[in-house]
Amino acid sequence: MITLLVNPVAGSGKAKNVANSVAKRLKESNLPHRVWETHYPNEAKELAAKAAKEHQQDPQKENLLLSIGGDGTFLEVVQGVMGSDLPVATLPAGTGNDFLKSLGVPSEPMAALEHILNATVRYIDIGKVNDLIFANECGAGFDVTVLDYANRYRKKVRGAASYLLGVITAIFRHRSASMVIRADGKEVFRGSCLVFSVANGQYIGGGIRISPEADVQSGKLELIVLQDCPRARMLFNYLPNLLGGKILGFKDTVVHCRADTVSVAPPQEGETLRVNIDGEIRDLPQCEFSILPRTLPIHM
Repeated sequence: MITLLVNPVAGSGKAKNVANSVAKRLKESNLPHRVWETHYPNEAKELAAKAAKEHQQDPQKENLLLSIGGDGTFLEVVQGVMGSDLPVATLPAGTGNDFLKSLGVPSEPMAALEHILNATVRYIDIGKVNDLIFANECGAGFDVTVLDYANRYRKKVRGAASYLLGVITAIFRHRSASMVIRADGKEVFRGSCLVFSVANGQYIGGGIRISPEADVQSGKLELIVLQDCPRARMLFNYLPNLLGGKILGFKDTVVHCRADTVSVAPPQEGETLRVNIDGEIRDLPQCEFSILPRTLPIHM
């Protein structure tokens, strides 16, 4: 049984249309399926947990939970199936679809469906920050400012244009913060940080390749730290290379390493970090990151 778990408002309604096309294709191929739609936040997690429980009671090789929405919907699906062996997959039907890019799945929804139906199950890593899990990436600094403004622009423009406007606005309004960052217990950065990223996948912000060497099956977290810099360098050096996936070339101002654990804290007690966790922004006193190797069964 293929369960289509659909967030009908994702991608400004794109997910609903994609789900209809997918259901039609599965019906034509006589593939057993059902459609579950979400109606409120965290319902995807609840429905995914329900599907995982059903799979546990009646495990079948053909069972698949297919997330049709964006990165946020897929994260809820992952949260719901954690600890089970129900395979999952995701289609590009949201605004950013960043994690899907790291899986090597085609960007066109129906091509992605064909790829998924013919793919084998592999086990990929899942990240953890404090007591929360993430599939793609966590970060703080410039990328959170971008998200803040992108969410505002999303009311007026659709798709990746909201992220681009968010980036442009953030360049002129972002204020860097001081942080202390350790990887596997060793201090690797202390000072004013433009952005830090702890990644499992490679992409953020609708296609910005912030962690070009990240691998969802490496068993490691990918840490990227960009030191603060003048706005002119941010605009004419950092940004073009970040968009081109070449940010690691700035060896004098970029910290890059792979680690089992990463800890990030503000230098003063009582301060908090505003952290992006797969697109959801949380205020945390500190961040303790770890990796759960080969945890999630996925069609890719």
